[in-house]
Amino acid sequence: MFCCVAAVVAPVLSSCSGGMSVQVCPEANRGGVLPRGASIEVQKIGNGRGALGLQRAFTSRLQRSGYTVGRAKRDAYILSLENVELTCEHIGGHAPIITDAEKRRVHYERHFERVHHRPSHAVLRATVVLRKQGRVVFSKNHRAFSVNSLHAKPDVNDVCSVFVAGVMKELEAARPSCETLAVKPPPAVPELAEAVRAYRAGQSRRALELARKAHAAHPDSAEAIYMVGIIAWQQGDAGAAAVLFRRAYKLQPDERYLKAAQKAAACRS
Repeated sequence: MFCCVAAVVAPVLSSCSGGMSVQVCPEANRGGVLPRGASIEVQKIGNGRGALGLQRAFTSRLQRSGYTVGRAKRDAYILSLENVELTCEHIGGHAPIITDAEKRRVHYERHFERVHHRPSHAVLRATVVLRKQGRVVFSKNHRAFSVNSLHAKPDVNDVCSVFVAGVMKELEAARPSCETLAVKPPPAVPELAEAVRAYRAGQSRRALELARKAHAAHPDSAEAIYMVGIIAWQQGDAGAAAVLFRRAYKLQPDERYLKAAQKAAACRS
């Protein structure tokens, strides 16, 4: 499944130095920046309080939602849990989470007496970062808390579940950003400039015909291959686009082609 299921052409952008810019804007798919069924590894960075519980909560939620969770494969997403901090805050003071059940019960009962039986809550803070092949596609600093009544013990699992539910709601609603790509049609290839104009006018089928015609007439033109790749990406085939961009880079080592290949490869799932 591609994260670029389809695309729409953005409004015409300004040209500069004889070049033109086009945009590929992936249409929002069901999985947002994390397509349904994708392979994903959940990593905790550091051993802060609550880090392990949060990792388990994310793993469980992702598995229930149909994702493949395990060690990172070549095309896997990496979900990093960073700067995890779990505390128990009270009105009038702070106390750490105690893991031993009996000691924790006695500790909180005595603490509630000191603060006149006022409520407390466990607070979980962390930074969640989603990466695809090293590229950050989602980042969120999030906080969740659980409210506890008198004599209740803050439940780490509950606050982790609340945290995960909040992040997943935003993650599934997040949309891939548009990619702006610069095109520089050489004067010797007039069909290519016409293909760019057709693309920017929303005529992707005609743009593809013209780009292929330009490539057939000028097989050594890296820019013609690059334009065919842009249209392939716009039509949803990010894998083919990445291959074409790399082929263009071999013909002419232009950084534009290499960067576009990396972005298209990251878009693939």
